Amino acid sequence: EASGNPDDWYKDARKLRNSDPSKALKLLNKVVRAKPSHFKAHKMLGMLYHSRGKTSLAIKHFKKALTIRNDPGIKQFLERIQ
Repeated sequence: EASGNPDDWYKDARKLRNSDPSKALKLLNKVVRAKPSHFKAHKMLGMLYHSRGKTSLAIKHFKKALTIRNDPGIKQFLERIQ
């Protein structure tokens, strides 16, 4: 668990997001702690939190993702859920 790097953890989280979303969330949070500018990790955290009904956490991560990269899809999604 402690080995690897943020990109490896992100890849593992991608594989787990459907089968074990809780583990994916743990990995993704680890990614953004180690590498706060990881756009894809923030985007996936937003998606996972939203799918679990945790809208405020979803919004937080979508907004963070937008500070890293201007993504029209995320902007539209945010407008719908806010």
